[in-house]
Amino acid sequence: MSKSRVKKKKVAKAKAKKPAKTKTKAKTKTKAKTKTKTKTRKPVTKTKKPTVSTKSGAGGVRYGVLRGSVVRGKREPDQDKPHYTIFIATGDTKNQQAVVNVRSSVGVGSASEVLFYVDANLLGQSPEHSDLAATWKKKTAALARLPQGFTALPAHAPGIALDYVREAYMHPDEMQHEPAAGPGENDDIQDQLDFWIKKAAADGATISVFGSGFPGGIHDVHMNQGNAGSFGKDNGIYQDGGIVLSFPSGNYVGIFVAFQSQSFDTDAGGNPI
Repeated sequence: MSKSRVKKKKVAKAKAKKPAKTKTKAKTKTKAKTKTKTKTRKPVTKTKKPTVSTKSGAGGVRYGVLRGSVVRGKREPDQDKPHYTIFIATGDTKNQQAVVNVRSSVGVGSASEVLFYVDANLLGQSPEHSDLAATWKKKTAALARLPQGFTALPAHAPGIALDYVREAYMHPDEMQHEPAAGPGENDDIQDQLDFWIKKAAADGATISVFGSGFPGGIHDVHMNQGNAGSFGKDNGIYQDGGIVLSFPSGNYVGIFVAFQSQSFDTDAGGNPI
């Protein structure tokens, strides 16, 4: 099951928000807040939820990557555990679903908002982060060799797998948080997701979603380490969730999600230090 939890954490420029409420979105948007530029940063139908256990026990989730082409995205009403669902064609008779957390059920207001970061050019890192560009070059080449559908990845092993802490895709302070649903355009996390998913569908991009597989799709599309308390059993290294979009132009976009309760300072088992 997708996890929900929150703890206050410093984030960059968290702007004032209007109270979240259910809304009907316009079918098209023309822009997103994400900037497409070379980065300089500090080192460092309602979706059916799975009803079966997808955990592999202590130290991780049933980790892998789901690849295919984007059919469409779907916003969810502003309920206790809203998700944004991506429908993915993999060659099977039925589309697979990628279920992305967009709010925690714990806390209210900004305390319930998940953290997210969009890297609009994974291969276009600044010179001082050439090592990160090399990492993404290897990962995207390896992803391109995978078949469509779900592929299980080796447990806690570097390579294709994602690790927000050890590979430092962003500094934690670069992650933003917004409501799961807001009253206007481009003012919540589902707007941000919807922009990229619509663009991927229109441009014929390939999507790779990292997380925990379940029959019919994938969830836990967020960081899966740095948890305390009852969620500590899910901790592990090289098992973080996220989304990579591969566009025909050769550009790669990464979308990363975490909870405010998670620590980016973890040990060799993915546990908070």
